[in-house]
Amino acid sequence: MTLGPSYRPNVTLAQSENLWGVGNVFFGLWLIPMGLAALRSGWTPRPLGWVLIAGGVGYVLSAFVRYLVPSADPITQVLIVPATIGEFWMIGWLLALGGCDVRPDLSAGRHTRTMRRRC
Repeated sequence: MTLGPSYRPNVTLAQSENLWGVGNVFFGLWLIPMGLAALRSGWTPRPLGWVLIAGGVGYVLSAFVRYLVPSADPITQVLIVPATIGEFWMIGWLLALGGCDVRPDLSAGRHTRTMRRRC
């Protein structure tokens, strides 16, 4: 049995969608430690770290939901909304304040998270 030319694009599209799903798992697994680093550093706003973590979990869950329940495409789209918000927020924060000289404010005590910004 030979496959006709009209069958090949469908196979390629299915493979592409599967690769995007695998990519979502790895990208979600990247956003979780990035969010933890943002929380621990104290240089970025804490809500940004939490949104990045939620986005990472959403990416991983969306990949698994896509494979377990193929008809649940609207759910997978909603699961990646926090990741999109976190990514654009991080880009905006880095462009606006990422190049500033940020140093710990040691006048308030050694273990505080207060930062002094000079832009």
